[in-house]
Amino acid sequence: MIMHTAKSTPLTLMTDEPEICSLLLVSGSTAEDMNIKSEESLLTKTIQEKRMMLSMRETTGTTVRGKLETPFEFIQCLRNEHLNSDKLLKHCESLRIALTSNPLSWVKEFIDKGGTDEILALVRKCQQNKKFNEKNEIDLIRCFRAAINNGYGTKYVRGHSTALQTICGSLRPDRPSLMLEAVRLIAPFCIIEGGQSAVLNALTLTAEQQGTERFRAIVEGLDSDQDALRKHCLQMVNVLLDVEDYDFRVHLRNEFMRCGMLSVYEKLIKEEHLSVDLGRQFTVFKNSLEDDFEELTQKHENIAQDFFDLQECFDMIKASITDTPAASAFLSILQHLLLIRDDAQIRPAYYKLVDGCVAQIVLHRNGVDPDFGYTQKFQMNVDELIERVKGHSSGEDINIEALQNRLEEALTQKQEMEAKLANYEAKLGQISAQGSPGKALQVPAGLLIGQGIGPPPGATSSNGGTSVVPPPPPPPPPPPFMPGMAILSAPLSGGAPPPPPPPPMPGKCFGSGLPGAPPPPPPPLPSPLGGVRAPPPLSQTHGSAPLPPPPPGGAANKMLGFGTVADVLPFGMKPKKQFEISGTLKRANWKKVNPRQVTQKAFWLHVDEEKFVTDALLEELTSKFATVPAKKEINRKDDGTNGAAVGSKKNSKELKVIDAKAAQNLMIMQGSLKMSAEDIKTCLLEVDESRLHDSMIQQLIKYMPTQDALSKLANLKEDSSELHDAEQFALSLGSMKRLHPRLNSISFKLRFQEMVSDIKPMVVGATEACEEIQSSKKFAKLLEIVLLCGNILNTGTRNAQSIGFDISFLPSMANTKTVDQKSTLVHFLADYIEKHHPEVLGFGDELSYAERASKVNVEQVDKNLNMMKRSLEDLKTDLKNFRPQGERDYFEKIMQPFYERAQQTYDVLRGMHAKMVQLFESLAEYYVFDVKKYTLEEFFTDITNFKKQFDVAFTENIKLRELEEKRRVEKEKREKAERDKKERAQKRQRLTDIDGDQEGVMDNLLEALNSGAVFCSNNNKLRRKNNRSANSAINTRLMRTRSRNAIAMDPMRAIDIS
Repeated sequence: MIMHTAKSTPLTLMTDEPEICSLLLVSGSTAEDMNIKSEESLLTKTIQEKRMMLSMRETTGTTVRGKLETPFEFIQCLRNEHLNSDKLLKHCESLRIALTSNPLSWVKEFIDKGGTDEILALVRKCQQNKKFNEKNEIDLIRCFRAAINNGYGTKYVRGHSTALQTICGSLRPDRPSLMLEAVRLIAPFCIIEGGQSAVLNALTLTAEQQGTERFRAIVEGLDSDQDALRKHCLQMVNVLLDVEDYDFRVHLRNEFMRCGMLSVYEKLIKEEHLSVDLGRQFTVFKNSLEDDFEELTQKHENIAQDFFDLQECFDMIKASITDTPAASAFLSILQHLLLIRDDAQIRPAYYKLVDGCVAQIVLHRNGVDPDFGYTQKFQMNVDELIERVKGHSSGEDINIEALQNRLEEALTQKQEMEAKLANYEAKLGQISAQGSPGKALQVPAGLLIGQGIGPPPGATSSNGGTSVVPPPPPPPPPPPFMPGMAILSAPLSGGAPPPPPPPPMPGKCFGSGLPGAPPPPPPPLPSPLGGVRAPPPLSQTHGSAPLPPPPPGGAANKMLGFGTVADVLPFGMKPKKQFEISGTLKRANWKKVNPRQVTQKAFWLHVDEEKFVTDALLEELTSKFATVPAKKEINRKDDGTNGAAVGSKKNSKELKVIDAKAAQNLMIMQGSLKMSAEDIKTCLLEVDESRLHDSMIQQLIKYMPTQDALSKLANLKEDSSELHDAEQFALSLGSMKRLHPRLNSISFKLRFQEMVSDIKPMVVGATEACEEIQSSKKFAKLLEIVLLCGNILNTGTRNAQSIGFDISFLPSMANTKTVDQKSTLVHFLADYIEKHHPEVLGFGDELSYAERASKVNVEQVDKNLNMMKRSLEDLKTDLKNFRPQGERDYFEKIMQPFYERAQQTYDVLRGMHAKMVQLFESLAEYYVFDVKKYTLEEFFTDITNFKKQFDVAFTENIKLRELEEKRRVEKEKREKAERDKKERAQKRQRLTDIDGDQEGVMDNLLEALNSGAVFCSNNNKLRRKNNRSANSAINTRLMRTRSRNAIAMDPMRAIDIS
């Protein structure tokens, strides 16, 4: 009944779309023949297409048939060799309508009988000759697309060897309409399983035949002025780049960029108004590019964290390019680098330039490879850049060096002025005290040493401290303990001691009345509280009654007014906390600070490390430093003996005064000086420093005969011609009066500035180091943390509850290893400080002079100053006893001003040295150690070693955490990649789940490409977010590491070479 209505109603009168749809879906068999499976797929077609389908159905149902109705007839027509352009155009239009409107069985028959092969053959003819025009090729491609727009057709194409290659031959940017149809056919096919590799292979074969890059046509089409072509070309780029393998994806994108897509990309970025469809495809491309760039950046940052060693980087590059074509290019690069001329300023400038070029070429701002064919890209004015880099680098070096020199000069001048001021005040005070004996003189301790004068009576320290004048003698000892005397409690601190006892009678024992008894024992030392201890008991002699033993448990001390050690801590210090630890821990083998040596200025007096105690700290120390059985190590030392070379003595002829060895040395010295005796004598008289040098003077001092030998030679002056050449040389120089003192004085003048240059920097460095470490708050806090950790580890031992420790313990912390033997107590300390007290990490910055001070030998400095003092005294004596030995004897004229300047310099150096010694003694009182047992050099060597250990441990902790973080991130990435891959596979499966009878396959795939649903945008957004979060964390750690290691940014990175 419905079919009757359809036949009775003219098609032109059917304007209602639901009416047409109901007619087409009237029966299941009819719909199946028409390749229609659902009402939804029918509703997507236009009204004209629906009318055409209904008309074709009515036509095929009638008995009257036109020409070219069966698949065979169409195929025979396509095979006609005399087919011209116009006839082909008409046949293609009829064929496309037939493929669209006929049942699926008709399409299958057309494919099976070779219809699609004939279409591809005609397409190739269109590409090779001009017999057919562009419109014929467009219609042929449309017919081919209509034939494979079903499951059966797509399977046919996948099994065909040249179908895609033939279509790829129609990718011609000079014919936009033709290329648009080809792209619309190829792009959806990439989504089908195995389609992407097939399309890439087809593009490769086509490019080889045409002699061009395989992506060149797509990029040129993307650069056209037709919006539809641009959209579908970019759509094809996206679908080709939509692969899981990161390396392969970046490789394909770089290949697109080398074909000129970089300029197209920049043009699209600058274009303000993009169509909706083109903008959607460009967003997909840009997001994918950003994702890959983030991953590339993270990869390079991880490499930068793992490889800071030059040799490791070179070995890694060498291993990656060995036996590859890149090896020869890398060798050429190294050979060119060898051609850089050897210049201290030019070479760094060249290397910075090369580094900047390589950085911009390899790490392009868009994360893609450059266009290697476009060689003009990297042409640049190298000379100009060299000058810029050289000038910038030189300016930086000069600025840093100038600032460092200015700082050193300022510190040196400051200490010199302080020493001069102290010397002047001392002299002025001495003069004032001599004029007013009752007036007290304020003199800084130790600063009168350089003046050779002592402080006057009653002089006190200028800073209100202890007086330089020796203290009064100690009070006489108290009377010894006698039987029957009451035991008195110790007096309070600061109380006056009891009067001394009367001397014993001659021949009597003190307090016993027995002759021959030993004298009483010496008085005891004062107690920490300032009182007097009870004397020891008298020995049992001659029947004297024995004394009872002391009460147990220190009762005697309590009876005398003393308590236990914890009860007698000085200056109100509280006993340290006793920690309760389960099990045994490794010990902090330090030397405890003796409470009796603590003064009011001591650092340990104000330490409050218990504020840092937490349960987490106790638990971590307990777990990491539990006791494990120690392994015994046997050190074997091989004894070796050194053979002594046996020297042979040379025979020499006899001389009259000096021996043969001395004569030989004189002749060798004269030959090396290349000066005659008279010339040397003239230089010594004139004190000609332009011809005299210290090594020459030292040889003369060493090899010239003694004064007695010179006197003997003077007696043989009349027979000088008969003397040996060496003796004649000695006689000529020995004619000068006071030759040896003059040589010593001249040598002192020549070496004086060098001696000052050696002494002054050491004194300045040590002085600054003492001031730095005593004023450093960060180092003080670090010592508190170390004291806390050590007391926890030493729980239950004799070193527990220490009020302080010897500084020499710091470098030995590296010997205390954790249970797993992988880290040390220094690693634990660095990790704890970084997490809970990060402000302490920069304690090394406050101890910048510690390393310089570790190389200062105070005894050697004092020895050099004493040597300088003796040389000045000898020079003063020489000037006093000077008598001119001729008109050209300038000794007094030159040496007198030098003596005055040298004496002033020596006074300043001696004052600076005294201040250094005073500061170190104050430092010893501050940290409670003995300066005689723990020298300045040893103290700062331990500080320097600990600083280096701490920095190394801190760096190793960061690397370990980064390695663990890297492993965790990689694991998460692998798991996420597997999930994404599975999700993408499922989504692709839903899109490409086609069977032989499914219709509209290419249309559905093209629609998925247009909407962007096939690219999994949600996963990309999540991946970008995760990558940026990971990179942010890595950058934070890197900045912290660079800050700790003072890594500065390279200014060359800012030079824009492009």
